[in-house]
Amino acid sequence: MDYETPSPASQGTSSSSDSPVRARGRGRGRSRARGRGIGRSSDRSRTGTARGRRVGGRGARGRRQGQESDRAENAATSLQARREILKTRIDEMSHEETKYILHQTAQQFPSLIFDLVKDSSGNSGGYHPRPDGNSPNWCLCGNCREMPTQPEKLCCKKHPPNCITLLPDFEVLILDEAVLALARLYRQDMFALPNEEDWKKANRHAAYRQYILWQVGRLGTGDRRVIPSCAVWKIRDRFPDDFGQYTGFKASRIA
Repeated sequence: MDYETPSPASQGTSSSSDSPVRARGRGRGRSRARGRGIGRSSDRSRTGTARGRRVGGRGARGRRQGQESDRAENAATSLQARREILKTRIDEMSHEETKYILHQTAQQFPSLIFDLVKDSSGNSGGYHPRPDGNSPNWCLCGNCREMPTQPEKLCCKKHPPNCITLLPDFEVLILDEAVLALARLYRQDMFALPNEEDWKKANRHAAYRQYILWQVGRLGTGDRRVIPSCAVWKIRDRFPDDFGQYTGFKASRIA
């Protein structure tokens, strides 16, 4: 015979030596394809995560706003409850206890007692305009009143049910006497200011400052802002001047 027939072992070796070359080529191609697929999947995953964070952020802000509104409503409810308890306690006081409390109050807040005595006599004096139901044409909330200067003709720009003066926060932060007393003490301590004798005037000015801090934030030197007419008259109604005389807004002298 001119040639030898290859053995089965040599046939297996020959076929296995040919196939790995083709297998490696196909394997590398599939590996690159899988790599591209993984990259696209990863990009989609990152995009989805970022989108989820944005949506979650908006949801968190909504929850925080809801929690703040709930806290304000709870504070207003608690304030009303404390007032009812105080009223009941006063009604239960004896004549001697009432006189003692009045004497102690007169020593600490003499202007307050003078105001109460004048009010109880029915002769408070002065003129304090009351709302007549006809708001100016520049008012949207329905609670503003006419103002003496053009800059003061400012409305909160809310619809009547949502006027800023109707919020529970306004009652607690702007009109609550305990909050105003604390704000006055803090300011007196910071600037070494004496106590103001006119109790109502002191509360009005403290309420104006509280409103600006609440709505705008801390202002720099010479920076003054106009308070909406509805808020101004809400404060004046709570702490009126006996003669209806109010300073009003004064622009800063610092340019």
